[in-house]
Amino acid sequence: MAEKVLMPQLSDTMETGIIVDWKVEEGDEVKTGDILAEVETDKATMELEAFDSGVLLKKMVAEGEEVPTQELIAVIGEEGEDISDLIEVSEETGGETEKVKEEDEAEKGEEAQEEESEEQEEETSEQSSGRGEGGRIRISPVARKISDEHGIDVSKIEGSGSEGRITKKDVEKAIESGVTDKTGKAPSEALKSEKVELSSMRRTIARRMSQSKREIPHFHLQTEIDMENTVSLREDFRDDEREVSYNDFILLAAVRALLEVSELNVSYEKDYLQKYGHINLAFAVALEDGLITPVIENAQNLNLLEIQKASRRLAEKARQGNLNPEQYNKGTFTVSNLGMYGITNFSAVINPPQAAILAVGAVEERPVSRDGKIISAPRMSVTLSCDHRAVDGSQGARYLQVLKELLEHPGRLVFS
Repeated sequence: MAEKVLMPQLSDTMETGIIVDWKVEEGDEVKTGDILAEVETDKATMELEAFDSGVLLKKMVAEGEEVPTQELIAVIGEEGEDISDLIEVSEETGGETEKVKEEDEAEKGEEAQEEESEEQEEETSEQSSGRGEGGRIRISPVARKISDEHGIDVSKIEGSGSEGRITKKDVEKAIESGVTDKTGKAPSEALKSEKVELSSMRRTIARRMSQSKREIPHFHLQTEIDMENTVSLREDFRDDEREVSYNDFILLAAVRALLEVSELNVSYEKDYLQKYGHINLAFAVALEDGLITPVIENAQNLNLLEIQKASRRLAEKARQGNLNPEQYNKGTFTVSNLGMYGITNFSAVINPPQAAILAVGAVEERPVSRDGKIISAPRMSVTLSCDHRAVDGSQGARYLQVLKELLEHPGRLVFS
């Protein structure tokens, strides 16, 4: 009997998914556990496994198409099996989706003439930048992200997907072969008015951040930390050929401060506060389409070098789009560090259902008064955003007090 393959909900925030790359074709035999396709969610690109064995009778969705969760994307059954009833039922229940598709097609029709003229105008610049004469380059979102990260001129890549679409594999193959010479553009070419469609990640960020600011009563606390001893200790680690960053010290201090002020390691629910018996530390990683917060699970059990190793590994997986849902869900507290961009201070938006987020600025030389003299010393500003439904001002202030003490005396942080 034929079985439906539905778009799974691969994270708690996922509402739609994009089929990036089909791994099997219609008529291919598949077994339980085989990879059917790569799916781009709002957080990462993940593999879709087959839960049934048989023959892939029908692919209902094309590569690059965005599909709501729990909608039919393929059918697996016995070779030659009649699945017309199954497909018809799916189309009837998916009427709203079909209507959206029809509206999209109508919109595309209205824009066709406009796009044609735009393509004609762009043909000269496309040819000069190494593109072919066939118009716009078809490339999957993941392939586009990887190519941009590695500076690859995608016009030099031969697409292996349907209708010449460039896939993730094509870009990875190009990286291996050394095709990384991206054609430069004149400054005027970079200034172009265009409509940029929101990615799944950006739509999710917009929805959740709007929800956070609308529903959570934020308040903010800020303090300045003397980083002289942390700077010195970091240099000692570098002398021993153990590369640690300021962020590694900050992540560890954030965890240790939560151990002392556990009132911030909570979530607000309608009728109660959920206190956590573990610290799952989330930290923000910037991506092309937005940001993601990988989670270091049970961070309360880790030392400085273990924090460093875990954060590096998770950040790299995040940039590659290879995080599993359990690696970015279930955070209990978040640190967002923009110091590497030269930002001195900022206020971050709380990531629900967490009750607080720590925003970290740059370590920079500032004038300070010491022993009656004005000297220059490394300082850092941090801002704590708190959910006032769950956290009071005195609790947030105590947390920053402990954090400040730990970073100003990092020996206690690292060696105790």
